[in-house]
Amino acid sequence: MDRPFVALALFGAAALVVARLTRRARRPLPPGPKPRWIVGNLFDMPSDSPWMRFAEWSELYGEITYVEVFGQPIVILNSLSACKELLEKRGATSSGRPIGIMHELMNMHKVRAGLTSMQDDPFWRYERRLTHAAFGPQSVQEYYPIQEAQSVRFLQKLLEPDVNCKKELRYAIGQTLFEVAYGLSPEQYFDEFMEMSDTLLRSFLEATIPGRFLVETIPILRYFPSWLPGAGFKRYAEGVSKVSDRHSTIYFEMVKRAWVSLHFRIAAALMVTSLSIGTRDGSTLICVYSTNMSAQGITLVPWIAGIDTTDQTVAKFMIAMQTHPDAQRKAQEELDRVVGTERLPTIADRDNLPYLHALIKEVLRWHPGVATGIPHRLTQDEVYKGSYLCPQSFIPRFSQRCRNIARQANDGTLLTRPDEFIPERFLDTDPGFESLPDPSEIVFGFGRRICPGRHVADGTVFLMISRLLATYWISSPQDNNGQCTDVHIDWSGVDAVRYVPMVCLQHEAHDRASYPNPMAPRFTPRSPGTIDLIKVADTML
Repeated sequence: MDRPFVALALFGAAALVVARLTRRARRPLPPGPKPRWIVGNLFDMPSDSPWMRFAEWSELYGEITYVEVFGQPIVILNSLSACKELLEKRGATSSGRPIGIMHELMNMHKVRAGLTSMQDDPFWRYERRLTHAAFGPQSVQEYYPIQEAQSVRFLQKLLEPDVNCKKELRYAIGQTLFEVAYGLSPEQYFDEFMEMSDTLLRSFLEATIPGRFLVETIPILRYFPSWLPGAGFKRYAEGVSKVSDRHSTIYFEMVKRAWVSLHFRIAAALMVTSLSIGTRDGSTLICVYSTNMSAQGITLVPWIAGIDTTDQTVAKFMIAMQTHPDAQRKAQEELDRVVGTERLPTIADRDNLPYLHALIKEVLRWHPGVATGIPHRLTQDEVYKGSYLCPQSFIPRFSQRCRNIARQANDGTLLTRPDEFIPERFLDTDPGFESLPDPSEIVFGFGRRICPGRHVADGTVFLMISRLLATYWISSPQDNNGQCTDVHIDWSGVDAVRYVPMVCLQHEAHDRASYPNPMAPRFTPRSPGTIDLIKVADTML
């Protein structure tokens, strides 16, 4: 960052910091690294892989860590117990969101990031009720046929030679969520829409990382021109804003087509309910839909976020099966015993497959896809009792609360050998089963901000994983001599927002590691009968 820009930023922030510090009562704060004058812990905040630094701090300071950036208090929650106390039990005062200046600059309101970034106000609570009604445990049963059909399509694609597994998996999950929300299969714009959705999701999550963009703690910087040296955040936001504009245009076109074709499932029902109108005229829709952002937010947010999280979960499963063939074999034996080999597993089989259920839980726990979550914002001063280094800690109003999901999922005080993939730990026959944290709880969140689409995600993940295990043996690719390569996972090759594991395939002939597509496992049909079952499965739906 250029020195003139830093000087201007520091000068503009000084008054804000002094005001914050003088207003705050000098009460015992949670432990954390010592802040510097004015800038606080700005230079302590990691720019990449923040969960790794947060985990280091947890070893030094306990279950909660306190830092400040230009007077903005940030509380990092490293333990599950701290999250339950501060985000669930005290959800009434911790369900706010930080005021996202970068989100505004990137025009995220156009893609309706609504439920994830809105403040805890009556309008947000109204949308939340509608969302939970649309994606609740009872409603999701209507979507099972869609999820089953897309899982079959994915199995059939894997029979094709030289299939791009990563692309087909993402397409299948995208198709599933699109049909759940809109009731039709996308054709035109779909590939472009998915690519832009991924860009917007990454940008949205990146802007939620504390300390990533200085403008979040010094709001006056938003008014600086983008050509000013050091104002790279402004140019970055302008680029994302153009994607937002294009994304909104395509999205609106697809919504019109869905509405006119009488297939607009969730959003149509919500529009009729909230506005008490039932016209399906395309021109009228433009006026109606522009005044009803609720339906857009409820359908689009799960679409953007759901593709990414579900895709990463199934991708991690494929990696785990390459590196843990014994777990794959046990799950397949259970499927053969309970379901048989004459049909594919269905949602109705889920409760009768305890080992598979445990395996999926371990997949969720094992290096979770989103490692820090979206921060919460405290709306009033609070006192927390729980840190062994600070028995009574004062947490000031407007603090950001960040969940260190990666640390909670690998908590050595609750888990034995947390770095290893051990599905058996989640079987009720395991001695420590009762004391284990629920991976779904860690991944999907707490209190009022719990992920509303978790039931849809659960169904999609179960069908994808169970049907892959029922029909294919998953192994690492073969080298030029027809030998399976040794798979090594490098978890340090991650981006700043999400875990993106790189699968390294060790080729002994070259004595070095190559880095192919991380989604390139080998799928071998388990038997000739399995191939026939896959080919005719769509006729059995």
